[in-house]
Amino acid sequence: MRRTVVVKTALIAVLVLTLPGRTWAKGSEVDRVRKFLTGLQSLQGQFVQHSFNRAVGESREAAGEVWIERPDRVRWHFKTPAEQDVLINGGEMWVYSPELEQVVIRRLAPGDLERTPLAFLAGVAALEDLYEMQETPATSHPEEVQILLTPKKEGGSFQSVSLRLKRDALVLSGLEIVDQVGNLTSITFHGLKTNQAVDPAHFSLNLPPGTQRIEQ
Repeated sequence: MRRTVVVKTALIAVLVLTLPGRTWAKGSEVDRVRKFLTGLQSLQGQFVQHSFNRAVGESREAAGEVWIERPDRVRWHFKTPAEQDVLINGGEMWVYSPELEQVVIRRLAPGDLERTPLAFLAGVAALEDLYEMQETPATSHPEEVQILLTPKKEGGSFQSVSLRLKRDALVLSGLEIVDQVGNLTSITFHGLKTNQAVDPAHFSLNLPPGTQRIEQ
């Protein structure tokens, strides 16, 4: 009997920060970050993800590679602790687990991507339509800018996303996501490249014969 594939929660449904924030003013760091994100067309690099389950007090680590090309192509390739691919290409999301020899294919309804915590990277809607933005003190990383994104619309899968960017070059170094029940997912990026051509092959999956297909 085959097991059901488990999707990494950070991608589908993933601190309410109590630090005082600054309002969005022209010429502020928030304005710089907004322009950077608006002009972002592609992103690729490595990541390390730490997920904390509040209910059971358990932490898990995962690592892999990510490729994003706007407006609606995203792939997260997990190498550890188990190989898994999460691919969004247009109106479908594919979750492939080689260990289970199984792929789950879900058709996305209009607005589904807007309700996920990484919609600002996929570029599925204007940044101003999705989030309230404010700068919060990066006390642990004074060399970085920290921006809190709070969704404007209700019904999403998360409470907030906190971005960390290198202050001088505005390179995205990491983010923290808090879901609706308080679970925290932290993602740190390494070797990140932005606005460079992404090989189209990254947005397709070569499934071996015999792979079980589950359509939702």
